[in-house]
Amino acid sequence: MKLLQLTDIHLSAPGQTIAGRDPNANFDKALTHALTHHPDAEALFITGDLSDWGDRDDYLRLKRRLQDVAMPVHLCIGNHDDRDAMLSVFPELADADGHVQRVVPLSRGQGIVIDTWGQGTHAGHFCERRAAWLSDALAAAPGPAWLFMHHNPAPLGIAPMDKIMQLDADLLARTLRPHRAKIAHIFHGH
Repeated sequence: MKLLQLTDIHLSAPGQTIAGRDPNANFDKALTHALTHHPDAEALFITGDLSDWGDRDDYLRLKRRLQDVAMPVHLCIGNHDDRDAMLSVFPELADADGHVQRVVPLSRGQGIVIDTWGQGTHAGHFCERRAAWLSDALAAAPGPAWLFMHHNPAPLGIAPMDKIMQLDADLLARTLRPHRAKIAHIFHGH
């Protein structure tokens, strides 16, 4: 099984740069490279910070760019994203509680996209409702689970990243612990 992961693409208005770099051009180059060199990948996961400012137009441009990608593409929400704007363009990504999370079948198990977004903060959040959803998803998973989220679930030893990591890491750990034998890998952004 081959999976591709891109993260923190930070799309912005055409012509805008971030620290002198064009995020739109960089995303296009990265996506083109990935699809050219790994056309046999089973799926592409983009683990959050899809937009730099959570602007609806960024999500519209992303949707247009992804429409011709032959493999399945799965999106996570990151701290720079805006849930309402994102879901106005990608309404199919919302679960019953309005979180951006879902289970996707893979040839070896399931990919589980987890919503770690929190209103008005760059830090990661994980509430009881998301914990219940994840616990149910893991319990139903017959094989290995590959988890995808934006915020790092444990300290990385990089101070700026650790300040905005998953604040509810203990709740996440308690949710994962009973299912740890099923968890093949945790992918995250930042």
